[in-house]
Amino acid sequence: MAARRAAPVAGPINPWSGLRAFIRDARGAPVSETGIQHWIGGRVSTSRLVLYVAKPAGGRLSNSFARVLVGRIRDEGGVTQIIGTFRMLRFVQGFCAFWGGGVIAFEVALVWAAVTGQARVAWPWLLLAPGMLLFMITLVRFGGWLSQRDEAQVLDFLRRQLGHTLSME
Repeated sequence: MAARRAAPVAGPINPWSGLRAFIRDARGAPVSETGIQHWIGGRVSTSRLVLYVAKPAGGRLSNSFARVLVGRIRDEGGVTQIIGTFRMLRFVQGFCAFWGGGVIAFEVALVWAAVTGQARVAWPWLLLAPGMLLFMITLVRFGGWLSQRDEAQVLDFLRRQLGHTLSME
């Protein structure tokens, strides 16, 4: 009896073509050139609103560092107000804090071991943590740059759906 092999769900992921498509999209290239279809996604409850621009590229590749609209919905004297801010998702913020904290703790332990003489530490190891922190900051900034037009797209979506002008405070 021959062994059965599982078929891939959606094929291989090619991150480089997806990244190139994201960069072309951030520079304002049309969908016909990038292949990235945009749509607004999110969650809405009676008091909470989360809206984002979904842009999958290169298979299942997406921008985890993109800013999303997170807000509250209030009724003020018969007028519905959406009060919110654009930021990264809390999960991504928490991951960055956890990862950065671990890198800093590693650096502190390494410096402590070198200063107290408990271990000999080669100087290139002392550059590892600052390099990793710089890499994380660069990823966050690059993700923000890739999603630079998302805020305008989300606000335009709200204007069209609500049929009103939005007042920004």
